[in-house]
Amino acid sequence: RVRHLQPLLSCVVTLDQHHARIVIEFDQPVRAITPGQTAALYVGGGIICLGGGQISSAGPSYHELGLDLPTMLSPAGINDLSIAKRASVGQ
Repeated sequence: RVRHLQPLLSCVVTLDQHHARIVIEFDQPVRAITPGQTAALYVGGGIICLGGGQISSAGPSYHELGLDLPTMLSPAGINDLSIAKRASVGQ
């Protein structure tokens, strides 16, 4: 998870021993991952937090790759519930 209200996202976590870091590759695109943000890793359906850390770099963006954003990607990130929460608070 890279946003507080974002649902858990499937990913593959790899240990990069050479650079003393972990590499997280999400199964689906995630919008606007930014160095300095925190990523948290969960197992057991989100019941157990294994830990987290500061994001040091992000992979290339769709813009950098010359690709259009997928239509399933919401403005704040895939399945980001913060938009729905903000909208319902104002009503």
